[in-house]
Amino acid sequence: MLSFVLDHQLDLAAFCILGVVIAVGVHVWLRRSTVKAGLGPITWGLLLILLGGGSFAAYHAGEDQRAQLRLTLQGFAPTYAEELARLGHSKITFNTPADDPDYLKLIEAEKRWLAVNPAVNDIYTFRKNADGKVCFVVDSETDYNHNGQYDEEREQRTAIGEVYPEATEAFEQALAGEGAFDGEPMADRWGVWVTATCPIVGPDGKVEAAVGVDFDAISWVHAILLRRAGVLGFTGVAIAILIGSSGTISLAKSEIKRRREAEESSRRAESRLQTILDNEPEGVIVCTTDGTMRQLNPSSVQLFELDGEPRSVGESLLRFVSAADQPAVAQWLNDIASGKPGRLTVRVVGNRGGEKWVDAHAVPMKWDHEPAVEVLIVARDVTAARAAEAERDRLQSQLVSASRQAGMADIATGILHNVGNVLNTINVSAHVLTDKLRQSRVPSLGKAADLLMEQREQLPEFLTNDQRGKQFPDYLEKLAELLRSEHEEMLGTLRNMSEGLDHLKAIVHSQQSFAGNVRVEEKLRPTAVFEEAVKLNIVSCERHHMNLVREFQELPPVVLDKHKTLQILINLISNAKNAIKLMKKTDGRITLRVTRGEMDGRPSVRFEVHDNGVGIPAENLSKIFAMGFTTRKDGHGFGLHTAANFAKEMKGRLLVESEGAGKGAAFILEVPAAREVNA
Repeated sequence: MLSFVLDHQLDLAAFCILGVVIAVGVHVWLRRSTVKAGLGPITWGLLLILLGGGSFAAYHAGEDQRAQLRLTLQGFAPTYAEELARLGHSKITFNTPADDPDYLKLIEAEKRWLAVNPAVNDIYTFRKNADGKVCFVVDSETDYNHNGQYDEEREQRTAIGEVYPEATEAFEQALAGEGAFDGEPMADRWGVWVTATCPIVGPDGKVEAAVGVDFDAISWVHAILLRRAGVLGFTGVAIAILIGSSGTISLAKSEIKRRREAEESSRRAESRLQTILDNEPEGVIVCTTDGTMRQLNPSSVQLFELDGEPRSVGESLLRFVSAADQPAVAQWLNDIASGKPGRLTVRVVGNRGGEKWVDAHAVPMKWDHEPAVEVLIVARDVTAARAAEAERDRLQSQLVSASRQAGMADIATGILHNVGNVLNTINVSAHVLTDKLRQSRVPSLGKAADLLMEQREQLPEFLTNDQRGKQFPDYLEKLAELLRSEHEEMLGTLRNMSEGLDHLKAIVHSQQSFAGNVRVEEKLRPTAVFEEAVKLNIVSCERHHMNLVREFQELPPVVLDKHKTLQILINLISNAKNAIKLMKKTDGRITLRVTRGEMDGRPSVRFEVHDNGVGIPAENLSKIFAMGFTTRKDGHGFGLHTAANFAKEMKGRLLVESEGAGKGAAFILEVPAAREVNA
């Protein structure tokens, strides 16, 4: 079964099919979920590259394993042949008795070799009889099941001269004087094997017999498939990370969109309700059953001529009712509280003495099963003065709404900027990983395998005397080292992508927590936080050949809002990189420092980012943190403004220093070094 899988490349086909099925499943799930957008074309392209490259690498890894096993078996056969010749194999004939000392010595030698080399399953010798048939000469007892006993029929010694009907071309080739290897599994009454053969030369210099070395075909195929499975497993991890990261990004985008829509819907609902109340032409009054007013809407204020100020809240409604109608109003309130609906038309005397007729209806306000203690009154004012008051309230509502929108826009741009920084880092890491896969040395394994196949007929001669063959082991060692290095570099890039995704989730979580005014703080080592920020920028810095210099003081842990600190530091490192790129320097340098400080007479921690980039003119230093201020053509002015706000929220500060244009700049984040969590 395993041989069938290997011969027809079913493991590679199953891997590709499984990868596509999983990707299609995730794509369909994303399309049917709230995201409504599946995996993008870049993800599909990378997926196909990974599937093709992984299958290609796995195939050649299996071929490399096959070649190594073949070299191992072919290396054993000549050694055994020489030793058997030295022990006097040529003395053994088909008529030699089973108790012959020379024969028994050869039997014991084979048993000893099998005991010390478990990789070999059987060792035996053979030659042709007078009829031209291949017959066994020396075939010792063999412990196939490795239980320390020869307790199976197939494990017993084979008699001298027994015909071997399954002899293959490799047997004929060995008896003709040339070693051979048969990599196609062959079944006989002892099992299923792959076999290496080698001629045994007698004292006269002629081939007098041959030795066969069997290796279990199942173990042979299993070793090759296992090697291929390792490469496919690594590729599968990369594919899982690719699909997971793409799906996570889609979900994050969907969540951001959903939150925006929810906030916009809430804002509109609030605006609609406020607009309805503010522009309601009828007065709305909440009062107790004895007439004490608790709440009035703007129309009620206008109705009672209170000049826009509810000064009479806490006073009796009866104060504004004409003396003749006060008894009727008091009875009406009692009736409403007891559950009797009704309307009432009365005269209302305003605070300035103006008299109006008001048509009012009311309902009791109840909570659970308690008796009504308050009454909601809706009173219609028919005076022309209501229009002016409603217009004033409408303009005030628009001003409040515009202020709210401006604040929400400020928060939203900050979120997008921080998410953009992290997504840019993930995108750079993905491109780096793609480049490394394209430049991989894995194809060199295929060339090495082709060279071995070319020389398979004279492989010992090639490895011993040919100049290329002599260099072959060193070449394989160097190639293995290069592949290990590639493997470690790609794992590092994938770890950076994973950390970027974790930080992206933390940004979303921190904005969710912000609505409840929650501060997420923990005890952290300042250098560890800085190193994490560096990791999320390292790939981009290396691509632009920028030198990162660390000058860290090892400080004790302090209480920090980790993700706000990370967002600030990531922004500062990214800005330093862009400042150096604008100078088009070949010696770009970013110096990172962590030092002790003092802020307002209390200990602090200073995170510093220095660059030798374009610098900042003196006239821009005072407005560098202002919302919307930027000197970059593609900038928006959100990053440093958001960073400065985060620093203030952590009760710290963000400072800038520069000697002028072309002289670099330094940004310093300073936060308290000792404060209580959630203080």
